[in-house]
Amino acid sequence: MAADENLLAKVRMLVTDLDGTIMARRPEFELYQAFQQKIDAFHSARDTIWCICTGRSLRSFTHVFLAMRSFGIAPDYVITKHAYIFQKKEQGYAPHWVWNAQIRSLQTRHLMRVRRVTPRLSRMFASKIPAPFVRTTHMDRERACFRFNDTELAATAAETLREKTRGLRYLQIFHYGNEVDVRVIPFTKGLAVAELARHLSIPPSQILVIGDGHNDLSMMEVNAPCYTGCPGNAVPEIIETVHRAGGTSPPAAAWAA
Repeated sequence: MAADENLLAKVRMLVTDLDGTIMARRPEFELYQAFQQKIDAFHSARDTIWCICTGRSLRSFTHVFLAMRSFGIAPDYVITKHAYIFQKKEQGYAPHWVWNAQIRSLQTRHLMRVRRVTPRLSRMFASKIPAPFVRTTHMDRERACFRFNDTELAATAAETLREKTRGLRYLQIFHYGNEVDVRVIPFTKGLAVAELARHLSIPPSQILVIGDGHNDLSMMEVNAPCYTGCPGNAVPEIIETVHRAGGTSPPAAAWAA
């Protein structure tokens, strides 16, 4: 994230991932007070919103965020399970009922489709590539991993898979050396953030998105041309996306630092 103080003046909505971005594996109490000051400054700059977008359930989020909340830190909105919007109220977080029902239906349809496709990929490789050149190292409804005896063959296979699965939003193809990893990832964070921004009448150009993992890509891509940033421990695809959009990734692991 650029260290330009003028950036916050342009932003009306801050969207952050939780695990690995805002929170480390252990509570870092020494950082919480500084982080609280940053969030308070962000809120006081103008009529701004802070939203945490996480793969956790609302119950899990409430539990792991308890330490931060004790310091007076609490987001205005939480998007749970990559998709479901909740707004902070005096009694807790209240659901955005209409959107949550719509996204549940959409998610169910997409996931059923990609889960039928994943097992077919293994059969496709088995029928077209001789066994000595490729083997399946993992296979279930959510993930398929293939190991090739040649890096060029793996690269060709990954590109072929991307072409064949281009229309499947939740199916992502990753290529590492001589391995190809096919994962079912619910890329709905971007859809949920876009809906929340629409609900609040905030254009993408006034959104700052910070994330570290593959499932954060959709927040940066669906909501372009938003501002983007990431911690130094982000996956390469996130760092590349952030740099391509003109953002930066600091060496520190946490945005608060």
